[in-house]
Amino acid sequence: MPTTPASKRGIRKRGIVKTKAAHVYARHPDDWYVEEPWVAERLLDVESFSGAVWDPACGEGRIVRALRARGHDAVGSDIKQRNGFKSLQLDFMRSDPGTLIAYAANFPNLFFNPPFRQSQEFVKQAIQVAERKTVAILPTEFLHGDERSRWLELTPLLRVYFLTPRPSMPPGDSKEAKNPSGGRTSFSVFVWLRGFDGEPTVRWLRKEP
Repeated sequence: MPTTPASKRGIRKRGIVKTKAAHVYARHPDDWYVEEPWVAERLLDVESFSGAVWDPACGEGRIVRALRARGHDAVGSDIKQRNGFKSLQLDFMRSDPGTLIAYAANFPNLFFNPPFRQSQEFVKQAIQVAERKTVAILPTEFLHGDERSRWLELTPLLRVYFLTPRPSMPPGDSKEAKNPSGGRTSFSVFVWLRGFDGEPTVRWLRKEP
């Protein structure tokens, strides 16, 4: 996901002024941003899935690979093939809902990092499609906005994991994507469970347990 606009600030120490520049990325035309690998790996340490898992915004397949490494039956789809990862080419937001529901019958859980501009609509679609869990990596600010927070209260939100330290989310085709670090935006992992009717729990998910 995009970082804040370019900025430089002076840091004064013992009379010496140093300049620190923030990472600035050009916005990816498809809003393809990649999470650090530890995010999925740590989530799978604490969150279980009953049945197969589908990532409908899989990019280069980081989440799918993490799931498969833990023995899960997992597949990925995206609007195009990326970085050689073999996935189903499918536009999750423009596909016929009946087609998505039929596909999800074999993959009752969805786990993804959605396109930034479509985050809320993407999650809404996933909740409608998933037979069991919907898991999404989203900016923590989803919890604070008035409109989004009111919407969240009406969803079967089971858990929220605050990610710490802040993970970096560079564009998937940038050189930083291979070794991302130094995140400046707060992210969390949101977990929904179909049929859940209760208060969500909040936990921390740390890079180093």
